Amino acid sequence: MSEEQLLALNTAGSPEAAAAIRAKCEAMAGTKSAEERANLMERLVESERSHSAELSAAHQDAAERAARQQTEALQAVKEMGIAAAQAGGTVVLGAGVAQPGAGAAPSGGSSSSRPVLVCPHCRAENDPGNKHCDNCGERL
Repeated sequence: MSEEQLLALNTAGSPEAAAAIRAKCEAMAGTKSAEERANLMERLVESERSHSAELSAAHQDAAERAARQQTEALQAVKEMGIAAAQAGGTVVLGAGVAQPGAGAAPSGGSSSSRPVLVCPHCRAENDPGNKHCDNCGERL
């Protein structure tokens, strides 16, 4: 028999002793539950820290990968612009605005170094003030 069972047999005739034993058992059960809750909480906190560290590392990797891809894309655009300029072609600077390549005369008032609009339909060069393409009539 356990200690609690022996005490229960000895206090069978005393309701006060039985109440005291019951209170002691409930207190012991409450203490055990508090310890279990504390252990569970510690495990949860540690798990959250680990998960947070993993997420942080994943975000850092993604940011580094995005920065690398952006740098590579900009380098590719730069190389295409240099190649087009060396070939004497037109280098597109922005939304429809283009500038002649390195094969043209250097800027200094020459008409070939002024900005032009490139038609999205026929790719013809137009003056920046044009609203329609001089070649095909498409709206610029």
